[in-house]
Amino acid sequence: DTKKKDTKKKDTKKKEPEPEPEPEPEPEPEPELESEQESEPEEEVALEEDDSASNEIEIIPVDEDLPVLKPGSDPEILEIYLEEAEEESENIKQLQQDWKLHPEDDNALKNIRRAFHTIKGSGRLVGAMKIGEFAWDFESLLNRVIDKAVEPTDQVIDAIGLAAAVLPQLVDELKNGTPVTEDIAYIRGLAKALAEFKAGQVLAIRNSQKKIDDQALIQVDDAVIEVEAEAEAEAEAEAIGEAPDESGNQQEETPPDPFVLSEMVNMPGGEVGLPLPGDPAKEEEQDDITDLQIDPELLVIYQQEVELHLNTVNSVLEQPAVDGGLQPTEELYRAIHTINGASRTADITSIGQLATLMENPLKISLEQSSGFDGDVLELYRRGHDAIFQMTKDLVEHRKIPELSETLKKDFESLLEQMDNHTVELPEQDNQPSNQFVDTLTMMNESIEADYDDELVEIFIEEATELLDMSDHTLHTWAEQDESIDDSANFGLVMELQRYLHTLKGGAKMAEFNEISDLSHELESLFIAVIDARVEKSDDLIDALHDSFDLLSIQVNQAKNHQPLESSAKQIDALLQLRSSDVEQHKNYPEIIENKESVESDVSPVLSSESDFDEAVSSPVKEEAANDRRKSERDVVKVRSELLDNLVNSAGEVSIYRARMEQQVSSFGSNLGELGSTIIRLKNQLRALEAETDAQIHFSHKDDTELKQSFDPLEMDRYTQIQELSKSLGESVDDLSSLQSILGDQVKDSETLLLQQSRINTDLQDGLIRSRMVRFSGLTSRLRRLVRKTSSELAKKADLVIEGDQHEVDIKVLDRMLAPIEHILRNSISHGIESPIERVNKGKSESGKILIKVSRDGSDVVLKISDDGSGVNVRKVRARAVELGLLGEREEIDENDVVQFILEPGFSTADHVTQVAGRGVGMDVVASGIKQLGGTLQISTSPQGTVFTARLPFTLSINQAILVQAGDESFALPLINIEGITRIESDQMAEIYQQEKPVLDYAGQQYSLYYLSSLLDASNSFKVIDDALKVPVILLRSGDLRVALHIDVLLGNREIVVKPLGKLLSQVKGISGASILADGLVVLILDINGLIRHGITSFGVTRDPVEIEEEMQQPETKSKKVVMVVDDSITMRRVATKLLNRNNYDVVTAKDGVDALAQLEDVNPDVMLLDIEMPRMDGFELALHMKNEANYRDIPIIMITSRTGTKHREHAKKIGVDKYMGKPYQEEELIENISALAR
Repeated sequence: DTKKKDTKKKDTKKKEPEPEPEPEPEPEPEPELESEQESEPEEEVALEEDDSASNEIEIIPVDEDLPVLKPGSDPEILEIYLEEAEEESENIKQLQQDWKLHPEDDNALKNIRRAFHTIKGSGRLVGAMKIGEFAWDFESLLNRVIDKAVEPTDQVIDAIGLAAAVLPQLVDELKNGTPVTEDIAYIRGLAKALAEFKAGQVLAIRNSQKKIDDQALIQVDDAVIEVEAEAEAEAEAEAIGEAPDESGNQQEETPPDPFVLSEMVNMPGGEVGLPLPGDPAKEEEQDDITDLQIDPELLVIYQQEVELHLNTVNSVLEQPAVDGGLQPTEELYRAIHTINGASRTADITSIGQLATLMENPLKISLEQSSGFDGDVLELYRRGHDAIFQMTKDLVEHRKIPELSETLKKDFESLLEQMDNHTVELPEQDNQPSNQFVDTLTMMNESIEADYDDELVEIFIEEATELLDMSDHTLHTWAEQDESIDDSANFGLVMELQRYLHTLKGGAKMAEFNEISDLSHELESLFIAVIDARVEKSDDLIDALHDSFDLLSIQVNQAKNHQPLESSAKQIDALLQLRSSDVEQHKNYPEIIENKESVESDVSPVLSSESDFDEAVSSPVKEEAANDRRKSERDVVKVRSELLDNLVNSAGEVSIYRARMEQQVSSFGSNLGELGSTIIRLKNQLRALEAETDAQIHFSHKDDTELKQSFDPLEMDRYTQIQELSKSLGESVDDLSSLQSILGDQVKDSETLLLQQSRINTDLQDGLIRSRMVRFSGLTSRLRRLVRKTSSELAKKADLVIEGDQHEVDIKVLDRMLAPIEHILRNSISHGIESPIERVNKGKSESGKILIKVSRDGSDVVLKISDDGSGVNVRKVRARAVELGLLGEREEIDENDVVQFILEPGFSTADHVTQVAGRGVGMDVVASGIKQLGGTLQISTSPQGTVFTARLPFTLSINQAILVQAGDESFALPLINIEGITRIESDQMAEIYQQEKPVLDYAGQQYSLYYLSSLLDASNSFKVIDDALKVPVILLRSGDLRVALHIDVLLGNREIVVKPLGKLLSQVKGISGASILADGLVVLILDINGLIRHGITSFGVTRDPVEIEEEMQQPETKSKKVVMVVDDSITMRRVATKLLNRNNYDVVTAKDGVDALAQLEDVNPDVMLLDIEMPRMDGFELALHMKNEANYRDIPIIMITSRTGTKHREHAKKIGVDKYMGKPYQEEELIENISALAR
């Protein structure tokens, strides 16, 4: 030891050319290699001066199997990177030359390091691993030079020059695939070797024959791994920060390169700076490591949190500002602040000190809205790398080095400059407004702008759940009778205490002191109740309700990053209750005696306050951590908007599937048409062959020899026509085969669509179920609302909720929250009387509001009732007359009068308060319920008022019946449809003779309405034939039963409900819209709205007798009908599309016979005829029609390719009105049709 001290003293006095370094003021992570002059003579390991031993540097092996480019790299990003790498390579080459001339130039050094950092970071991002790792080795070397751990010797500068010469080759290899000629592994190893040792020291290793024992070998191995760790740890940090793996979940760490020990196994430990037995320095270091005791589980959580925020820091630092500097962001400041807090909580001083040094300048910069230059950006990158290295040392149980003095001084200098700058700012810029000062007085010291969002989110979620459970338990305890079993009372109080203890611990973790203080005082109060020092009383219950209400407000403020309301006043009130020491509570003696037995039945809690404080003081409890990990495995948190998008997408898939089904069905119909065409073609070919054979027989010459011996056909004397007919026959057979194949494919497609439909249905059901939440989630909030509103109005009211276990779509529940709250406020403001009035009326002093949730088919029924005085019908009527909504002498039912409160701006309040009286509310409630596809009914009596809201179970996908009224199609949701029946026309006519048509069906009476009349489709009534049965849909909504007479029933469909805009949502009778498979948009009708109002924005309800009379009148067609007769499918389709576009109905026929058959059912306004058609051509059909009295007045337009004079004259002679040639002009055709169809 004495020799070592003497050696060090001599080393400190050495001057050039012996640059033996002075001991570093801070310990280095790697073991320091020292020279021993007194080593044994046979040993040939020595530290020599760099100038004389440069050729004896031991090159450190590196991984030579790195890919030039990872598979799957983005070509666009790669192209951008190549341009950047070429530019930085040129910069490095020029900067290296400048640095070589001026080694003291720190700017050149930092710029070179920044260039290597850019090549490395962007290279790893794009997947260029070979050039990225190459740049990282030299960046690590320069980092040590900047930190004064390595001196900028000629060897280091020359190594940078060598790297600058090789970089263009690496870029070219990445760009064109040209192999690099230089030994990349050698150059990288050289950089690693230079970075491993201090300047002036070069490890010269020669072979030695001396053997060493196994223990020394183990020491060598451990030391070498420790030496290698620093450089590799920074590489891993960059890999974690910049190169996520394909899964995007876990970061892949490249294992350290193996360190070759082939020539070091015979070296004694002392000669490579390893500790010898009894070395006091090493023993002291081991003691330091042992003293740092950190809970292993906390260490893992700490590592994960720091790693997460280091990634955030790295991502910001890798995106410099436009000027190449650093523009601080809230994200960067928050990440470093969180690392600082976590490190100090875990008592990791070195990282906490560095994070503090990095945090303070950022805070000042954000306050001043200023930025930093490129030097500060490099400083923060060095700080980031240092924190990562120290974290890695901590996780690998290595001693954490003290903070680098150079790094510390650089940050302190930066902070000093900013402080000086801050002093010079104008004084008036720092003067806060009075309003801001007032706001600050309310702010809790724990609520700052730098929230740890992740920790706050976890706390908010847990706190919300705890407060909901506490509210339910407190409500149950408050309602317990004095005669209730004592153990049940005790168990409820213990449960409340446990909830508050958990809330207090979470609040302390998240640093919400106002919440933790109030929770602590509540917990102490419940302990006093348990110990029978505080009695259960109304004052106690009221104080507890107020305290839990305040906690809910504070949690909501924390969620919105707002200052917390002070708990001081409420804590004082609780302290006063607790200070009233009761000698003995009449219900508790037995409880206290049996406390131990009761505690065994209740979930365990900590036994004393000291245990509470000890548990809370630990940053992470083992049990909480285990529960959190379990919950993370069992539950996946999904944003509600993402879930809504998924449900909407599933609905769109249903629409596209329906369209595909329609396309496949249409394809199948066309295949049937193709089959008919093939059969017709086969018949034509057989006729052609028979005709050709007959002609051969007649035209054969009288050849005696042939007559006696052979038939002409036997001599194969076929004509060209016969050969063509046979070829056509073969082609027809091919068409038949193709038709069969296509038919099989259509069947397969239909099967696949059916399977897809099943899977899609399961997907939709699963997504809809995932959006279902229990109504009980609103219980606590609604109770708080009732308590607060009652207190403001000096009334008393209790809220009772039944059926809150029913599940409702979260979207429905969220949108119903405001209407429910408004109804509750109205019930207290207008319904519930004051305590004195209630007592005078013989009612209980406290009013009762009941919310009952139930299911009725596919509806969720929500009834909100109160036992107040009901709606003042006289007052409502007077207000309606005043507003001109009702005639002064007009008599209507009381229930109809009550509906006026749903009108906009309607209010009967005598004065405006914070609760009611503005005339804004109930109309919004009704509109909101209607937009959800629901209905709202109001009934009132002197004993109270009942609001009944019927809501759809889900808003996403519903089943509906499509109906036709006139020429329009509408959808009726199945939720209220009881059945569908058909009624004889004569019976329907008798019913319409009644004053109020009522249909008796299955023992029930249904009010009969005609849908077309409700919609005022007066021009679309159909003729009722005595033998015809008309469809009637039976609906029920609550007590309302309706029989809806419709024109046409189109069938059942699965529809995706689309919300209406604000404009259409105001139209009574419409609840939504949907898109059908053919792209047609249909409106979803609200029949209740149509019936209840009797008059809609579509029109006025018709008199039943008038409806019946009009139904007997001949049908009035709203569109002209054109019949297209052509054997060409293409012609028929083209004409159909053209005529539909011009508002004509089209009937098609494939030939004359088909046209005559259809004329029995259809009387067209105009007929379009082709001439050449099978079975009956155009001339024959036109002649037949002109000879028939029923058809002779139908105008005929003949469209044909035969445009000769002969054909025209013949058509005119028959009686054709217009003659046009193919191809025709569309405008001319439409003009001719318009002229003839008048």
